[in-house]
Amino acid sequence: MASLAQAAEPPQRIVSLNLVSDIVLLDLVEPGRIAALSHVAAHPHLSLVHERASDFPSVRGGAEEVLALRPGLVIGARWGQGPVLDMARRLGVPTFEIPLADSYAGIREMILGLAGAVGEPGRGRDLLARLDAARARLHALPAHSTPSPAAYCGPSGFTGGDSPLAREQLGDAALIPARAGRMDLEALVLARPDVLVSVAYRPDHPSLIQLLLRHPALRGLEPEVRTVPLHLLLNATHRSPEASAAMHASGAWP
Repeated sequence: MASLAQAAEPPQRIVSLNLVSDIVLLDLVEPGRIAALSHVAAHPHLSLVHERASDFPSVRGGAEEVLALRPGLVIGARWGQGPVLDMARRLGVPTFEIPLADSYAGIREMILGLAGAVGEPGRGRDLLARLDAARARLHALPAHSTPSPAAYCGPSGFTGGDSPLAREQLGDAALIPARAGRMDLEALVLARPDVLVSVAYRPDHPSLIQLLLRHPALRGLEPEVRTVPLHLLLNATHRSPEASAAMHASGAWP
C-alpha cells in the first residue's frame, strides 16, 4: 500500500525502517539520498546487506528519532512501523508502506511500488530483470529428472513451506514440499523427505530444532541436509533466489 505525496523531484533524505526496504533501497538509489536504514540492516546474522549497511546511520524506529532526521520520505511496513508512518504522515512527511510479499509476484509488485516512490522506476525494472535472470540461472542448473521431496527445518519447526514464496524457492532448487504445512517429528518421518533444508541463524550455534536432526527416528531416513543461512530466507526481495541457490544440490551459481 502506498501513501506518498507526489513530488516534482525524487525524494532526498530517505529513511528506511524495515529490512526489506533496506535491501531494496540500497540497490535503487544513490547512497547520498539515504538518511538512515533500520538498525537491523547492519546485523551480521539477519541482514544480507550488513556490510554495505554499516556505512549508513541507523534508526530503531522511534518517531522522534526518525523525524529528527528531517526525512524527505519514510519507508516502512504497516505490520511493524505503522504508528511511526501515521505520525509522519500527519506531520506532512511523505511515506511509503511496503506491502507484505509472500510470493515472487508480490515481490515484483513491491519493488515496482518502492521504485516509483523513490523516483527510480527504471532501476526498479532493472532489479526485476536481475531477479528473472537469477531464477533462470537456477532453472538451468543440472538437476534430477524429477524434483526431490524436501522439508524446511527452522526456528518454526519442520514445514513443507509456509508461504507460496517458500514453495517457489524450493521449486527453483529442484525440490518439492514432502508434505504441506507444518510437521511434527512423526509427520516428518512419514513424509520421508529426501532433503532437509536446515535454516541456520548461526551455523556455529545450532537451534533446538536443528538438534532434532540427530534424533534416532531420522536415522533410517538419512535425508541429505542442506544448510541455508537464515538471512537468505528472512526477507522477500529481488535477492530471494540466493536462498534457492544455497538449497540446490550444486550449492553454487553456475
